[in-house]
Amino acid sequence: MIDDEAPVGNFSMSGDAAVQNTTEDAASSKLSAVRMGYFRDDYLEHFVRRVTRRSPLINRGYYARVAGIRKAIDGFLSCIPQGTTAQIVNLGSGMDTTFFYVNDKPQSVVCFECDFPEVIQRKAHTILRKEPCWKAMARNREDIVQVPGGALRSEPLRMVAADMRQVDEFERQLVQAGFQDDLPTLWLAECVLVYMQPLHSDAIIRWAANAVSKAPSAFVVYEQILPHDAFGRTMVRNLQARGCPLLGIHEYPTLDSQRQRYVSLGFTRCEAADMNDVYDLHLDGAEIARIQRLEIFDELEEWRLIQGHYFIGVALKGSHDEQHRGSLSYLEPLTQIWSTPRPSDTEMRFRSFGSLPPRPAPPPSINGIVPPGGFLPPSFGGPVPIPADPPRFVPSGGMVNGGGGGGRGKQLP
Repeated sequence: MIDDEAPVGNFSMSGDAAVQNTTEDAASSKLSAVRMGYFRDDYLEHFVRRVTRRSPLINRGYYARVAGIRKAIDGFLSCIPQGTTAQIVNLGSGMDTTFFYVNDKPQSVVCFECDFPEVIQRKAHTILRKEPCWKAMARNREDIVQVPGGALRSEPLRMVAADMRQVDEFERQLVQAGFQDDLPTLWLAECVLVYMQPLHSDAIIRWAANAVSKAPSAFVVYEQILPHDAFGRTMVRNLQARGCPLLGIHEYPTLDSQRQRYVSLGFTRCEAADMNDVYDLHLDGAEIARIQRLEIFDELEEWRLIQGHYFIGVALKGSHDEQHRGSLSYLEPLTQIWSTPRPSDTEMRFRSFGSLPPRPAPPPSINGIVPPGGFLPPSFGGPVPIPADPPRFVPSGGMVNGGGGGGRGKQLP
């Protein structure tokens, strides 16, 4: 754990400082999920000040977030031609451990972590004190360069301490850290852009869409949506009260507006799915079954409300250099796996109970006809009985509907 005397900057807990401190909540919540067995992260504990056990609702939410982001990262890396180095630029990286996750993979990847100087200084301080962390950066501690301002630099990890809203200065520092415009690049922004005025966040997206001129790039975003319904209004008020207003959520409140945003700002295409769809349709079914057995879970209604107010988007941009114009094609699978079919009414019935049934290959004997007795159509898993008494139906994982808590407005930082 981090010592109490570790430098954390001069925070006033208003404005930027309050937003910076959301990284504390996120890291603590992720560590709670790690310790309950939702996913593995061998480095996160080094960046958490206080260990707190979160509720099953929060643990499952962070599992979905981490699993969804990791799927996007893995999808990007799987598209990169063998022998090609890739770049991952983590915008507002905070105490995130994506670098360590990527560094364990066989691909050649250079990661850039970008955040306010205070946050970068604290993270650098921790890495230099924790042997497992600095050994991921370099074989010898002396091989890690610490530049003025405290940021660390090594071959696989380059830290950039800057206010990203000042795009010109941010770009200068990123290039100085070794960013190249001819390597396939993944931009990653988890709950970052939504805390900025649209003027600033749009400028970052527009710049990112044009920063890689000789290779394809992808932009993965995770943040809040739907501020206008009852739950969304509560979510916005709660974060406002914490000094973390969602400055961009009203400008881009829906999935459609988010898709249009990235295309209008320079990306070629964008797919987006709310976290209900990510969890139900895009994550590994065996893993979902496993994590649903970890804790008793009786907050299904609130779980669905929260998941519906967060999304993951993936935008693509091909090279605008004529010589490399066809290079977008090898990243196409990244959005193809993320495009979401419209759920059927039957699927939505199952969603109200917290999880969808498994989806085995459809039995060929049904031939697309719904048999008598209330069975799902083959496209959604073959003959799975629809419960006659929904409130008593127990979905996979043994969790019953109840105690959902309505829309009390909890949110995942």
